[in-house]
Amino acid sequence: MSENPSALIIGALSADSGDTLAAEKGEQLVSRLASHLAARASSGESRELLRESLAAIRALREDAESIRQRYIGLFNAVPDAVTLHDLKGRILDANVAACRIYGYTREELQQRGLHDLNPELPPDHLEQVLREHRTGEIFSVESVNYRGDGTRFPVEVHSALFVDRGQRRILAVARDISRRLATETELRDSEERYRELLRVMDKGVMVQDAEGHVISVNAAACRILGMTELELLGPANYLRNWRFIREDGHALPYDQLPGMIAIREGRNVDSTLIGVYHQELRRYGWLSVLSVPQFMTGESKPFQVISMFSEVTEFKRDSELFRRTQALARIGGWDWDPMQQYMYWTDTLYDIVERRRGEPVDIEDFLSHVAATDRARVRTAMTQAQSRGDAFDLECRMVTEDGNQRWARIIGNGELREGERFRTSGTLQDITVNKLHEDELRRQALTDPLTQLPNRDAILERIGSLLEGGEYKQPALL
Repeated sequence: MSENPSALIIGALSADSGDTLAAEKGEQLVSRLASHLAARASSGESRELLRESLAAIRALREDAESIRQRYIGLFNAVPDAVTLHDLKGRILDANVAACRIYGYTREELQQRGLHDLNPELPPDHLEQVLREHRTGEIFSVESVNYRGDGTRFPVEVHSALFVDRGQRRILAVARDISRRLATETELRDSEERYRELLRVMDKGVMVQDAEGHVISVNAAACRILGMTELELLGPANYLRNWRFIREDGHALPYDQLPGMIAIREGRNVDSTLIGVYHQELRRYGWLSVLSVPQFMTGESKPFQVISMFSEVTEFKRDSELFRRTQALARIGGWDWDPMQQYMYWTDTLYDIVERRRGEPVDIEDFLSHVAATDRARVRTAMTQAQSRGDAFDLECRMVTEDGNQRWARIIGNGELREGERFRTSGTLQDITVNKLHEDELRRQALTDPLTQLPNRDAILERIGSLLEGGEYKQPALL
């Protein structure tokens, strides 16, 4: 029985390579067409046409097989659960991830439907989807799906309607968002803790964008600056109404504030002391400010800066008063850390010994200004204070860097921690004037006011010192 070549060609083309049975049928039709072409004697033109048709069919089938394998690879490479549904919700196909996530085999999933995966969906859910969405449109929803063991897990489902061989299908990609929701919850909790921390901390915190505009402040910042949050966050940028000064008293431009330097240069600005004065509020004070720039991932320029500051007006005032008191009383402070082998001197102490302020010094520098006749006594007192925690109070002669002679009173006290030497600190007071007054009073006490010659007390004191010194060892007749 002869076969019609046209029917064979149409049958081979219409075979769906995506279906295994259809693919086998198509392959059989191609084989029969090839046999028919070899057995039948046709005109040269017809024979050539059939040969070209056969070659085209084979090429199309190879392309179809390539597409099928590509589809299978892509389908199973997706880490999310991908399911294919008909308009009644029945599962037509599922990828490997869907089988793993839902806990079913592919065949078991093909026996189930959409409501098996999510029983909480309303009965008319698919009808609503078909009414609200067009073919080719992608839509998303968050829901809760069920695994084969009955456990629930949150999902984000992306779906699309498409036409397959004249039939409308629904492709659903379900992503398990358990970890994302847990992360979001953790972030919310962390943000809440962060806000609570900012609310209760006594340091002011201010966040500024790259242009210097204030975008966030905490309650302490408002209290320290004496302004409301609305004023600080407003477009007027009230910070520019403040006058700023450096620690040395010179004016500090707005663009030289720690926050502006941090945002401009992209580096941390360590604790900086600045004075602030608001002309309208007539409010002044001193702030210690630390600024840290913030960067987006992969960016080299900061997008904002966080500044933390505390009010140190009283501390600054007390420090200045203490410094002036030290200068007036000619009392300098010192601190000796034997572990680090260095000493800290206050400015007044540098001034007393006539050395440059801030110059690095150690214990030997300190002792070098003690007169040679008193140096051993001072060294012993400081060493015992360091090793045993003793206190000492002594007077000695000093020699300044410029060679001037002075008298000083040195008071010190050692500090031990857990029996170990820790540090020794104290004061050094310039008592030269007091000593001169004492010498003058002594001279007046031992001198006759009329003749300015030594009086009886002076002569007796001299005789006593000679006898104590043993200068005259043999008896003598006066």
